[in-house]
Amino acid sequence: MELAVAENRLLITEDKDFGEWVFAHRHAMTGVLLIRYPASLRSTMVSGVIDLIGGHAPELEGSFTVLEPGRARIRKKLKD
Repeated sequence: MELAVAENRLLITEDKDFGEWVFAHRHAMTGVLLIRYPASLRSTMVSGVIDLIGGHAPELEGSFTVLEPGRARIRKKLKD
């Protein structure tokens, strides 16, 4: 996470614990994208990520986003 912040990059993960790190522990972030795709839909995951970033890049900055098949929830980080 520190490297993503230092390089001003979006962190893409499947680890659900990042929500706790970002909100409960108030860690700095440039943006986190949590991917939640079931095994049966993994073949569509890459296009889902590309579509989300291509269409919502400014909104993802500083946000915690959950991407699931067919939907994305973008939540701005709580202010410190």
